[in-house]
Amino acid sequence: MTNRIRVRAGNIEVEYEGEEDFLKGQLQEAVLSFLRALTPLSEGLEKPAVAGAGSTDIPSSEIQGTTANIAARLDARTGPDLALAAAAHLGLGKGLQTFSRKALLQEMKSTTQYYRPSYSANLTRIITSLTKENKLNEPSSGNLSLTAAAEKELRVKLAES
Repeated sequence: MTNRIRVRAGNIEVEYEGEEDFLKGQLQEAVLSFLRALTPLSEGLEKPAVAGAGSTDIPSSEIQGTTANIAARLDARTGPDLALAAAAHLGLGKGLQTFSRKALLQEMKSTTQYYRPSYSANLTRIITSLTKENKLNEPSSGNLSLTAAAEKELRVKLAES
């Protein structure tokens, strides 16, 4: 099956069309290597904008900590709160544009002090509620991402805590 993806960061754009195996395994490293090679060339140029970052000046790489740490900073008390903390870790901390339900659940499970087994059973409900609240999107089947509004809100909350 042939897949197509286009990634843009500021003035740099990478487009790939090909097999899914390469997309899942090697494309990320190839893009990162390409961007690292361009970094010396881009010094002095305008920094690329982070999509949906709003007015906060906190780049993705500066949102640090584990999902448990982010959950504590966000005062997570419910399944949707924990899922949002996990999405923040994946989207803002690790810089992933999209992530799978499985990755979201793994991040939730990594927080032993917050995770409850019922969250796994209710994951569809949790994701649906976050989607209705305009905090998560499903850009493609089985893949999730933070909305621009949620990303902005999370950046502000995490900057304040």
